[in-house]
Amino acid sequence: MQLGYVNMEGKWPSKQDAPEFRAKAEHFIHQCQDISMRLLSCLASGLGFPEDFFTKCHDVTQPDCQQTLRCLHYHDITGKSFPDTYWRAGSHTDFDTLTLLFQRPGENGLEVCPGRKASTEFAHGDVWAPVHPEEDEIVCNIGDMLMHWSDDLLKSNFHRVRAPKVGENQKARYSMAYFNQANKSAVIQGKTKYTTPITAGEFLLAAMERNYRALQELQESQGMGVSIPV
Repeated sequence: MQLGYVNMEGKWPSKQDAPEFRAKAEHFIHQCQDISMRLLSCLASGLGFPEDFFTKCHDVTQPDCQQTLRCLHYHDITGKSFPDTYWRAGSHTDFDTLTLLFQRPGENGLEVCPGRKASTEFAHGDVWAPVHPEEDEIVCNIGDMLMHWSDDLLKSNFHRVRAPKVGENQKARYSMAYFNQANKSAVIQGKTKYTTPITAGEFLLAAMERNYRALQELQESQGMGVSIPV
């Protein structure tokens, strides 16, 4: 379930179905926004930008705000066996500036390829390290936007969610991810390497098109077609 910071009118569950959901969700989203801007102000200073640089680029008062909370549910697969090529979430980087990830202790599966040291496309076959969630900890992922802004100084890391094997905890897994995506009109531009300006709206569209092309090529190489639901 994906919840936007703005433009959510008419999209919330009804009070009859979930009486306190909207109030609690909005409170949590506001808390995520607050801690995100604190973190990003530190990163802005470290990169030589004004302290409020990223705050202005992630302005929740604007209609083109793209801040998003995604509530994730991976199904219970107790007793089921899958091949090693099966993932609950395949290898990827986040398109955004910074992601806050909330997980339950004991619900393992998240793995990272540290420092974007991937030597193959999407880090397939590379060395991965498990991230074990602890109580009261937030996992923070640097995204592609911040990597672009920093001229690759800060790396957007590949990560994935492994499917647990028989004998491991195969129960349902829940997590929440708060994606700090710059306003569509915000300009993403580095100082030395990525000097050509691009808006965040264009940046996200290009990222989705790039991933789709990679999927097309993969399926075509396996003799499969790509179907688009109408």
